[in-house]
Amino acid sequence: YQGVDNTMRFYAYESEMRSLVKAFPDLKSGENMPAGFWPDNLGGTMEEYAARVTRDTYPTYSKIPDAVVFMRRFGVFGNFMSFQSEMIRTSKNIVRQGGREIRSGNPALQKQGAQRLAAFTAIGLVAPYAGEKAAQHFADVSDEELEAARFFMPPWSRNSRVVILNKDPENFTYVDDDGQDAGAVLHRRLQPNARAFHR
Repeated sequence: YQGVDNTMRFYAYESEMRSLVKAFPDLKSGENMPAGFWPDNLGGTMEEYAARVTRDTYPTYSKIPDAVVFMRRFGVFGNFMSFQSEMIRTSKNIVRQGGREIRSGNPALQKQGAQRLAAFTAIGLVAPYAGEKAAQHFADVSDEELEAARFFMPPWSRNSRVVILNKDPENFTYVDDDGQDAGAVLHRRLQPNARAFHR
């Protein structure tokens, strides 16, 4: 996994640098950005800022809290606890960074912030929901049938996004799609409220 993660972080860093060069065309490499632009007002170069944003918005396992490192030894809270912890941290930071860019007053950064939040929403929330609904349509499963089916699912699947493969009561088959969804740890918290809202 480390090679893939490092490659993703490299491309993310390069993307952040391109955005910053557009936002600050008169700023030379190695020069400090305006201090007020940094969240903590420390200031720094574009390279340092791009590295910080990449670290904050992509899984970085050195940032896992000590409590999570301790608890994952016991397996009580499920598999891949570190990954889930990082999904929560990076999701929070993506929303925060996007909002900061939109409020920056810099047109290039405002565009970057809008794109960041749109991508986060589309990939993290809209795409999984659309996939579930498409599968529901092809399997000819109504919302009422899906809700009724959840009653017979194991506890860990009741708030998951599920794909019904066969709705025949004698041979009911489904796939818990949360296993393919990196943001499932967040969706499970939102899913019951979303279903209640639609009812």
